[in-house]
Order: sequence, then C-alpha cells, then structure tokens
Amino acid sequence: MDFKVTQEIRVCDELDKKRILYDILAKIMDGSKVIIFTTTKRTADELTYDLRKNKFPARAIHGDKSQNERDWALAEFKSGKSPLLVVSRVSRAIILKCIIRLSIFAHLLIVPFN
Repeated sequence: MDFKVTQEIRVCDELDKKRILYDILAKIMDGSKVIIFTTTKRTADELTYDLRKNKFPARAIHGDKSQNERDWALAEFKSGKSPLLVVSRVSRAIILKCIIRLSIFAHLLIVPFN
C-alpha cells in the first residue's frame, strides 16, 4: 500500500490554534476523511464538542469510551457520516492499525491542545 504523506508544521500561540485548525479543515473538507490527534482524552472530547457546535461532523475515540462507542465512531468515520475523527494519544496506535487494515485513506492532523 503506497501512502503519500505531506507534512506541514505551523507554529502559533495557544489562542490561535482553533482558528488555524478551522482554516485547515475548511480547505481539506472536500469529502476527505480527517483524523485529528490530541494529547488527552478530555481534549479529544472538548475539541469534538466544539467542532460539532461549529457544524463540523466529528466523533471522538479514546480509552474512556466503551468498545461499542469506539466501533460506532469508527463505522461513522469509515462510512463518511462523520468524516472527522478526534483521537487521544493513548488510542493512536490502535486507530492507525484499524485505519490501515480497513484501507481508509485520511488526512492526519496532530493538534497538541493541552
């Protein structure tokens, strides 16, 4: 399986992170799937809530979610119903294995929100 990876790093202060994230999402939300990695479970939930409040179809996956919730969120992501998946650091390896195994192609964003 060949993957084309483009890496872009933006240095900004804490107050500009969400604005920059929303700018990036506005550019790449063309039917694409996007995975956003966060540092904590709490941040994953808060960012998902904020994205949904701003009309971005997002779901969160992290270790405090039940297996049924994680399976449902991954199915929503795979189907395109929720093309934004917010994942905590702890869940990263598991999600990446699932994404590769299911052949889901997605943009990956690492957002170090505290």
